[in-house]
Amino acid sequence: MANILLVEDDAAIANAYTIVLERAGHRVNVAIDGADGLRQVRPDHNVIVLDMLMPGFSGLDFLKSYDAIHQRTHPAIICLSNIDTPSIVEQAKALGAEEYLLKVNLDPNQLADVIAEHLG
Repeated sequence: MANILLVEDDAAIANAYTIVLERAGHRVNVAIDGADGLRQVRPDHNVIVLDMLMPGFSGLDFLKSYDAIHQRTHPAIICLSNIDTPSIVEQAKALGAEEYLLKVNLDPNQLADVIAEHLG
């Protein structure tokens, strides 16, 4: 079981992922944007699932700020996006993202599988 912080501005997507992840035995906290996500990060979060395209405070903004504020408590960071621009993917990984997944190619059950892989 993991404690997961899901940073996702689309309520329907957040709800779908939350349902599947909770059925898989995880605890899920939902943040509605990057700034809210930074406020909600706790040391017991094992995984952060991060939408990259959010109004006001993007996933990249979150990653840049997270490192400075939280001194990398080392949860697995999994980015979700429909943007597959190579420079964005590279930036996200350079800032600590372990996975960069495209939402269009992913269903919630697959996300649960990816999280399970990261938890070992």
